[in-house]
Amino acid sequence: MHLEKNTSMNAKEWLDKNEWENRPIQSDAFSHYTMLDTLMEEYAKHYLTEYLKDVRKKVETEKKKFI
Repeated sequence: MHLEKNTSMNAKEWLDKNEWENRPIQSDAFSHYTMLDTLMEEYAKHYLTEYLKDVRKKVETEKKKFI
């Protein structure tokens, strides 16, 4: 797997490119309004963390097969 640096866009850029309004979102998780791009960035961090945990488990399982 090859990952390139600085080739992805952040949530605000994605919203702009796809003509979505970056509007404030009311949430029970926060005591104030949060901008949509901020929520998207937080979700992306969560998703990536969980995805990497899953990949690590699979790699460990595959390594055990060879040991």
